[in-house]
Amino acid sequence: MMLRLDGTRPLSAESIEEMVDLCDRADDHRESGPVTVHVTGVPPAGWATELTVGVVSKWERAVRRFERLGRLTVAVASGDCAGTALDVLLAADVRIAAPGTRLLPSWAGGATWPG
Repeated sequence: MMLRLDGTRPLSAESIEEMVDLCDRADDHRESGPVTVHVTGVPPAGWATELTVGVVSKWERAVRRFERLGRLTVAVASGDCAGTALDVLLAADVRIAAPGTRLLPSWAGGATWPG
């Protein structure tokens, strides 16, 4: 069970749905094996200006659900990771980083992204 999360994409209902769908599949299929997410990417400058509290709240719930899955979760990071990619990486049980991976804070409204 796997998902590729591109941190360069803006946080949207679609990205939230992808994470919720992954969690639904993990809950519905009880076979063994980890739930794996490949993360990479840094959001562009100003990426958070169009976000609403509702969208951010739904994203936080989806990440929290991923974090609390009853299965082993693995995040594999490559390249530069920030924003949503970093949120998911930090929520995983096992974190693997390819050589050269950089973990970077994202900025939103003059402060770091709270993830």
